[in-house]
Amino acid sequence: MKATTTKRLSGFLLMIILITTASGQVSIGSPGLNSTIECPAVPVFTAPTASSACGGVSVN
Repeated sequence: MKATTTKRLSGFLLMIILITTASGQVSIGSPGLNSTIECPAVPVFTAPTASSACGGVSVN
């Protein structure tokens, strides 16, 4: 992601996703299809999903 201010300063944002489990593996669902959005359309996102053989998985 790139952020730019009116003063022409720019920077990059790095998002790190950390997944931890006591045992077993976590499966992350499909991110959905790529799409092109033109103004003034509102983007629609696929909700994230996760599952684990241990149970108790939540996506926040």
